[in-house]
Amino acid sequence: ELVAFVFFGVVATAGTTFVLAGTVTIESWLAGGAAGFIASAALLVNNIRDLQQDKLVGKRTLAVRIGDRAARAVYAAFMLAPFGILVFFVLFYANAYLVFFALLAALPAIAITVTAKTAQELILALRPTALTALVYGLGLG
Repeated sequence: ELVAFVFFGVVATAGTTFVLAGTVTIESWLAGGAAGFIASAALLVNNIRDLQQDKLVGKRTLAVRIGDRAARAVYAAFMLAPFGILVFFVLFYANAYLVFFALLAALPAIAITVTAKTAQELILALRPTALTALVYGLGLG
């Protein structure tokens, strides 16, 4: 999850800003963090689905290390953290509040993940997680 956060979030966003603008702004770091949280959530829900098998073969994923219940809570936190970051953008950019519409995908993903009883139900959470990433990224862009 840490690698997903760093490379699919911060490095991708701040790195792209640096290549295109020659500098990295606070907005790039924050947007990268938001993207990283969603990428980490996608990986985490997948690892929650595989938790029992991973435990049996000795994989040391975050879900295995902290357990099922805590992993589901961390997933919810990862999915909601970008909306906390969004408050910064709302303060300085007129239409940034529209990105809150991404919650329409994030909240069902959280509900599915927190209440899922089977691996198939957890797979269902991947689609709204990805949709959250898409809507959030396009809206913020």
